[in-house]
Amino acid sequence: MPERMPTTLPDKTAIAELPLFEGLARQAVTVVATPAEAEAAYRALASQAEIGFDTESKPTFSRGEASTGPHLLQFCTRDHAWLFQSCRPDTLAPALALIAAESPAKVGFGLRGDLAQLARRFELTARGIVDLGQVLRAYGFSQEVGAKTAIALLFGRRLAKSKQVGTSNWAAAQLADRQVLYAANDAYAALCVQHRLADFEPPRAEAARKRTRPRTRVRDVHVDDVPVLAALSGLPEATLEAEVRAAQTVRTPWVVAVREGAVVGFARALAQEAGTTLSLVPANTQAALARQLVQALFTRLARQGCPEVQLCAHGGAHAALYARLGLEELDGGRWRKVFAAP
Repeated sequence: MPERMPTTLPDKTAIAELPLFEGLARQAVTVVATPAEAEAAYRALASQAEIGFDTESKPTFSRGEASTGPHLLQFCTRDHAWLFQSCRPDTLAPALALIAAESPAKVGFGLRGDLAQLARRFELTARGIVDLGQVLRAYGFSQEVGAKTAIALLFGRRLAKSKQVGTSNWAAAQLADRQVLYAANDAYAALCVQHRLADFEPPRAEAARKRTRPRTRVRDVHVDDVPVLAALSGLPEATLEAEVRAAQTVRTPWVVAVREGAVVGFARALAQEAGTTLSLVPANTQAALARQLVQALFTRLARQGCPEVQLCAHGGAHAALYARLGLEELDGGRWRKVFAAP
């Protein structure tokens, strides 16, 4: 049975904690140096149905400076990559022939700029191009997905992409090993993602499923919610009922998230320091749901004239949530939200 595409993209904090994606080793990458090597690479690549593809260009640093790239063309199969340098013009014809051919399909990420540079420098029309950023966008994500995010999303791994290497001199005649691996594994990661997508429902089915997903709404807590809150939190019902009734008396807000008539999460504000500073306790670790709950609490606290709220980050997920909500980070793992005066 096809898998279902995850519904949320991992953020930078989550990606940074993942184990490293294992790409191609240096011995599996050929920097094409002669016409004979170029022809051998062409034969190996042209026999495939799909190949990974990317380009690299020497960066420009001055305003108005035009790029002379691409300076490197990368292609790969599942076990080998070939890099073609534009400074070796006698090796380029097979690479350009691959790009101009409908087959094999050439898969990569964010290829619009690459194709424009190819057209400008080589007067070449690329065919058989699959931009995976657009393919993944069709699954219903609100933004285009890059290689690093896609590897994290589909493999639970972190693709190493050094900014220092990415902005290095790709026009150099002699590339450093770190450049070779960076370039090769950009193409390799794309091919791995393309193959992994075969395990999932087609984009149209996924997008339709997401459009019909039940909506979640947030409302104030009721005493009748206590049994569900106890099941969600593991706290005794008697304790929760007393706290809910007390909160309603002193107007410290509790909110619950309801989906298809069922409570699926809650968050509460606990008064500290005579009610002027409060601590929020999101009771659900799903990022989207926690964000919705915390924002609802902020709205209620602001309406009540609360000057500020302080929160404790219990792990990286909470810290990432508070950062996305624009909170100020304090010492000791605390975060602060200051409300505008009514």
